[in-house]
Amino acid sequence: MGVELNDDVFRARPSVVYIRDESATKLELALDKKNERIPTKKACLEKYPSQPTQHFDVDSARGSQEEKLTLKIQTEIEKLESGIQALQAFYPLRAISGRNVWIDILARDLANNYVVVELKTKELQESIWNQVFHYAWILRSRMGEGTKVRSIVICHDAEPKLAQAYRELKMQLREPNFLKVYRYYLEPPEFGFRELSE
Repeated sequence: MGVELNDDVFRARPSVVYIRDESATKLELALDKKNERIPTKKACLEKYPSQPTQHFDVDSARGSQEEKLTLKIQTEIEKLESGIQALQAFYPLRAISGRNVWIDILARDLANNYVVVELKTKELQESIWNQVFHYAWILRSRMGEGTKVRSIVICHDAEPKLAQAYRELKMQLREPNFLKVYRYYLEPPEFGFRELSE
């Protein structure tokens, strides 16, 4: 017999609903099965390989400009720092809220730390700190105690107060190298990055 919980149950007073252990176990198994069926970001993974090579033609690929630029950065990620390697673009995570989120690029650095790389094609917003640190926390929780996760943000531009906040954050971090913000630039035939400054 299945567990039947509907809106009527949750609208009832009192608001605490008690169910038997047997029913709780069934509910937990049902939720686990549902979570297994939630797809990864198929739209991106169908359009792009998870490990594009230098010969991958980003310009002719389908998708948004941000998706294309994400793949472009993935193929040239060593321009950010020596020894960094992309593991997967559009890496799926499950947030505490239960909704799906995706890391633009999951990478590893020379010291074997995971690196969350987030791309913003428009001006950087203050919410970026919450986003990347939240993703880092989820990833560390998934990978286990002792896992080190760095954050790299790549943006088109940022207003001065964000640049100032970035400098202050780095001063207050125990390991300042664990947060980096770069501007990307497209100056044909070059494609590269400059660290954000005031």
